Amino acid sequence: MGLPPFRLWLALALMVCLPLMPCPVRAQSGAPGAATPSPEGPLSPELLPRVLTEGAAALEQAGARLKDLQAQADRLHEKAAGELQLYKAKAATLKASLAVGEVVLPRAEAELKELGQGVERLAADLKALGHLRDQVVQEAQAKAKARATLEEELAGLTASRHSLSRTPGLRQAASRYLALARDFERQAAQLTGQLEKRLAELSQGQAELAAAREQLAASLDQAWWARLFTRSTYVAGLERLRAQVADTWQALLALPARVAELGRRLAASGALAAYLGAKAAPLTGLLLLLVGMTVAAVRLGRLVVPRLGDWQAAAEELSPRVILHLAHLVASQLALVALWVWLLLALVTLELGSHPAAYLTALAGGVLLARRLTRQLVNRVFAGPQAGGILPLDEATARFYRRHLRRLATYILLFGVLGLTTARVLGFSPGSRELLTYLFQVGLLGWALWILRPRYFEALVSELPVPAWFQRRGVLRLLRGLIFLCLGLIILTELLGFQALSLYLAQAAAGSGLAVVAAWVFWQGLRAALKHFFHPRHGRVTGRLPVRPEVAERSYRTLKHTLLAVVVAATLVVALSFWGMRPAHLARILEWLNYGPALGPIRLSPLALGAAILIVYGGFWFSRLLRAFLEMNLYPRRDWDPGVCYTISTTLHYVVLILTVLLALNVLGVPLANVALVAGALGVGIGFGLQNIVNNFLSGLILLFERPIKVGDLLVVDGQWGTVKEIRVRSTVFQTADKAVLIIPNSELLSSKIINWTHYGWGPTRLTLRVGVSYGSDVALVTRILLDLCAANPRVAPEPPPQVFFEAFGDSSLNFTIWVHVNTPGDRVPATHELNRAIFEAFRAHGIDIPFPQRDLHLKSWPPLPPPGAA
Repeated sequence: MGLPPFRLWLALALMVCLPLMPCPVRAQSGAPGAATPSPEGPLSPELLPRVLTEGAAALEQAGARLKDLQAQADRLHEKAAGELQLYKAKAATLKASLAVGEVVLPRAEAELKELGQGVERLAADLKALGHLRDQVVQEAQAKAKARATLEEELAGLTASRHSLSRTPGLRQAASRYLALARDFERQAAQLTGQLEKRLAELSQGQAELAAAREQLAASLDQAWWARLFTRSTYVAGLERLRAQVADTWQALLALPARVAELGRRLAASGALAAYLGAKAAPLTGLLLLLVGMTVAAVRLGRLVVPRLGDWQAAAEELSPRVILHLAHLVASQLALVALWVWLLLALVTLELGSHPAAYLTALAGGVLLARRLTRQLVNRVFAGPQAGGILPLDEATARFYRRHLRRLATYILLFGVLGLTTARVLGFSPGSRELLTYLFQVGLLGWALWILRPRYFEALVSELPVPAWFQRRGVLRLLRGLIFLCLGLIILTELLGFQALSLYLAQAAAGSGLAVVAAWVFWQGLRAALKHFFHPRHGRVTGRLPVRPEVAERSYRTLKHTLLAVVVAATLVVALSFWGMRPAHLARILEWLNYGPALGPIRLSPLALGAAILIVYGGFWFSRLLRAFLEMNLYPRRDWDPGVCYTISTTLHYVVLILTVLLALNVLGVPLANVALVAGALGVGIGFGLQNIVNNFLSGLILLFERPIKVGDLLVVDGQWGTVKEIRVRSTVFQTADKAVLIIPNSELLSSKIINWTHYGWGPTRLTLRVGVSYGSDVALVTRILLDLCAANPRVAPEPPPQVFFEAFGDSSLNFTIWVHVNTPGDRVPATHELNRAIFEAFRAHGIDIPFPQRDLHLKSWPPLPPPGAA
């Protein structure tokens, strides 16, 4: 009786190798009748019961893992469902607060942001549940396929009446395996259905939460604008202002008592002593660290301060001098900086960072250190002409800004940073914090208006590195007028009862001004760093890059303009955020950039076109950067031929450009799968109108890879000597010895006969000279003179030695041929000149003539002359 088809054993082997069912089948060595299945051959029928038994064991393990997956899915669902209920409750609470008008807008904005984060977390949980569902489905499908194949092949085995089909062992093993497989499929189907139901519920809940968040965002915007233009009566506004002032004053008066009370409680409770005893070891380590950091800071300051002083004296522009002087101040105060850093480390080590007193102590230390450095910097910059100030201002202007900028820095650091932060940390009421913030912002605008006095500000601006248009008197008047207008509107809206609008204007104007000033200071530092590192002639990095000066100049200018555009855009976004224009609002406003005409799958929107242009531009710059990196770091370390280096660089350039173009097309909506169709369509046009260009392009590729001609080779083209400068896409740049440039199409270089003197390198080449002597000359003497002259010339290579041949008997001379090998092809012309001159002088010294062509004329007859005196 024949065996079942080979696909039975192949199916069984596939079943054994399925995931979660490793069933290696090996016969025991030496067992009688055992057969070892070969990976290349079919399984032995006698091993079928063992295969089924091991497969059943693997199914039991897969069932246990399925239960683990179910437990994991239950935990994940419970977590996601709890988060969904929590965020729905928060959304409902926020919605009710907005409906009744009892909501604090900053707190509502924070809760709305938390809702957005909750939506993102729910999306992550849904993704994880979907992954578990897909994993269960894949395992169930694999087991079902294996079971169906086994049932079909077992039926075929029974139909063939094979003796193995009647054995009880096979029937029992097959029944157990099939029962386990069906049970696994049933459990997997139940788990899949449960996961599908949970995914549907959570997806619906997430969609509802996202919709509720969008509605709340719109309602919050409406509430914000409504509150902004809500007017209270003058009396009510005055009472509210008086209550806020009284509340703030009482909080400030009670602050020392609260601090003293806190200290007394700590001392009386004994908690401080217990805490110090528990932290004895960390405190000891911190004290040792303090000593080490102080000593290291003092030594480092002594080492760095003189060098910074020298650099500052050598700096010519304003920005580097200010930056270096600030670094000089920090280095001179390095011990105080180290002490403040040690304080931060101590608070973190002792786990006191979250305590209000510790936090305020660290903040106060940083503020006092910053105030000290700022005052010293202002004193140095505005020291005046007699004291050697950095800015060349007159004494009155320097004194004015020195005095008021120090006070302004103190006002910002002590009131704006330390004061407002203290009010927030110590739990001042929202009204008190709002009033303090309002007073700080109005005071900041007033101080800015005072600093912009025309008498002094015009003299200051003329010395600052600002654009020429900013120095015009009309621009300065406009700036001062805007500050006047903001202050007037703030005071007017406050008097009319629009306290929220007044607070909004103060916050927006002060924040925008600070953002612009901070951006200008940051840009001056960034510009100084760019010039120090990337200046085309004096930059530290540019000097090490093997690029042409015009490329370095263009790269530096482009990089500076790009960074300036980024700084301006970031400043604009920050300034608009103070005016209530959040990034989400900006995104909605800029959505028009994504609209444009559609040509099939291609959408020509301004955003897509801009992105494609940026990608292509970035690809060009990346290609330049990559080639410059190779020329600077890789090629000098390898003893490669210059032609090989040029081929590698050019090939990488083409590859980067091709990838850039493909990426740009993908951004525009062109599927990469259709690029082959587009290329085929372009092939028709290429075959008709662009044949010469494609021919030159392919010839350029052949020149690059076959390398019959390389960059730097010495060629003779149409009788002109010169070197190859570039092998471009369409043509090759050839520079003659006269410094003339020939642009030769690549196809002509492949189809024409060209002499390449350096194809195998710049090694020795043979030079042939010819000279003739008179017939009376001594041949041996001439030969010896020529050999001695060739050997004495330094351009002539000693090996192979020079050779002189008596070539022929000429019409007027004895002709000699001279073969010499010069060291490089570049020595051919100089060696020819030197050898010819030496030969001429040596022959003249030895009396050897160099004949010139001459003819003897023999007259056979001459007509008779007439007699004298005949007519």
